[in-house]
Amino acid sequence: MQTPQAHYTDLKSGKTGTLDSFFCEKFVKARIATGNGSNEGYNEEWAGLLRQAGISDKGHEMLFDEDANMYIIQLLGSLANPQAMRWQERHIIGIKSDVGQFVNGIRERSKKYLIYRINADFLMVTLSVFDDSRLPPDAYIDKGQFYYRAAAGYRQEMDGRRSHISEVLEKLSLGFGKYVLILRYMKSRESGFPNKPNKISNQSLEDLAT
Repeated sequence: MQTPQAHYTDLKSGKTGTLDSFFCEKFVKARIATGNGSNEGYNEEWAGLLRQAGISDKGHEMLFDEDANMYIIQLLGSLANPQAMRWQERHIIGIKSDVGQFVNGIRERSKKYLIYRINADFLMVTLSVFDDSRLPPDAYIDKGQFYYRAAAGYRQEMDGRRSHISEVLEKLSLGFGKYVLILRYMKSRESGFPNKPNKISNQSLEDLAT
């Protein structure tokens, strides 16, 4: 059963809408304000000609990142969903821990994929929306990039080919630092965001490895 979308009400204007629409508006504006507009360098006409000729240009395709926008917007919306947060917290380790130490004891690629993806998401929001000012500006960016890249690799193995999901995860890996910057800017212009993430237990991750 699909989870109902969360809604919000603007206390000043009385305007209502879905959280996805709220975050979409704010995120796109933040992209433009920081000089990181969507699909920079992507040419739809050129991409169409390549597809007609049966030519795959992965480098050019990766410039189209509206699908990465939607992933991040839905990730932000999940922060307001207690049920989703509880489920995600079961798979999250501390920011200073290494996911690789846990997945070494796990055989199923699907579990490895899940753990890497959720912890990549956790780093994305921790370094931006939660934005711990005690951390250096570029702290853990490389780790976030690696987690998304690892998740993309395991997803590709699960699907037996490159899929839309694995491509989106690759884009998140390549643009991790950029997306963190955009989200930090968005948070600085909006109120109502939490200041720090919930404390997470490692026990459920250890259970997965057994």
